[in-house]
Amino acid sequence: MGTYQPPPGTDKYTKMLFKAMWRPDSTTELPHTVPNYISTDDHIHAWTKAKENTSSSHSGLHFGLYKANIQKRWLAEIDAALHSMAYQKGFIYECWKQGIDVQILKRSKDFDISVLHIILLLEADMNISNRKLGKDLMWKAERDRTLVTHFNYGGRKRL
Repeated sequence: MGTYQPPPGTDKYTKMLFKAMWRPDSTTELPHTVPNYISTDDHIHAWTKAKENTSSSHSGLHFGLYKANIQKRWLAEIDAALHSMAYQKGFIYECWKQGIDVQILKRSKDFDISVLHIILLLEADMNISNRKLGKDLMWKAERDRTLVTHFNYGGRKRL
């Protein structure tokens, strides 16, 4: 397993987290790499599939804004570049640091608070960036065959 030794005084749950986060040595030499950018074509493709009536976060920037921006390539290039910078450098825009918790019905007309779903509405552009990151990471993990546990294969295509 991993070799990291947490400093004295680290709580038990943090130690458990570190233990669970170990990475096999073989992963540093794997042939597949995850793209570290969001291309304009990836950006356009993602927003083409997005549903315009999806709710977003507190900023008021609506899915429709981004869908409208892909109609002009130069606007899509600007959006893609802004999202790509965050994707490449690992920073988070201020508006991405907040979300809105919303309770929705789990079953029609069942308003019992104990069975409501709570979802977090994030910024529309952050959702799209996170979707790309998740897709890229799963793609890499599947191709490398060492990073996906058997629990992940249930919902995966052709595995």
